[in-house]
Amino acid sequence: MRNLFFLLFHLLLASLSFAQQRTVTGIVIDKPDKTPLSGVSVQSKNRTVLTDAAGKFSIEASLGEDLTFTYVGLKTVTLNVTGSTQIMAVEMEEEAKMGDEVIVIGYNSQRKK
Repeated sequence: MRNLFFLLFHLLLASLSFAQQRTVTGIVIDKPDKTPLSGVSVQSKNRTVLTDAAGKFSIEASLGEDLTFTYVGLKTVTLNVTGSTQIMAVEMEEEAKMGDEVIVIGYNSQRKK
């Protein structure tokens, strides 16, 4: 009897942990011109997916987990999974990073002074 109670208790705990998993869907867009971005990396704790050609994504995540959106040249966006299973639109904006300027002259290159 004790073993049966122990087994049922663990099954209940396992079902509660799976109940918190949800499918989060949405679209990632470029902030200035509101166009969809394809190839954006969407990361949860255990999974990574890329947005499709229309900027849409679908990922399994737990309640309270953070989703991280990354794309080359754009600022990283982190959103927390709440009770909703759909994120309407994730807006990503350009990350302004200035490097050293290089001027190419003929066959040589020289740093701008």
